Amino acid sequence: MEWKEKEKEHIQLLYTFLLENEDIYERELTKEDEIFSYKWMEYAKEELGWNNDIIWGIAQDGAEMVNIRGEMKRYTSNGPILKTGSEGPETKD
Repeated sequence: MEWKEKEKEHIQLLYTFLLENEDIYERELTKEDEIFSYKWMEYAKEELGWNNDIIWGIAQDGAEMVNIRGEMKRYTSNGPILKTGSEGPETKD
């Protein structure tokens, strides 16, 4: 994927934050976590022009992103499909 330098730096900022807060998805969020998340998402929207699909794909989903529009590769019993981040991860009933 072709990310611009400012986008790469912003993704790296999140990556560094997650490395320093490895348990973030397993614990209650702190005020600092919420502030970081808010500022990270607002910068992504306002300065980089990212939509929620891109933000979700990078920050939340964990599936393989296949392009910078936020589309991710999903696997079903029929093979791989593409979904956007706002469609959320697959759930098992």
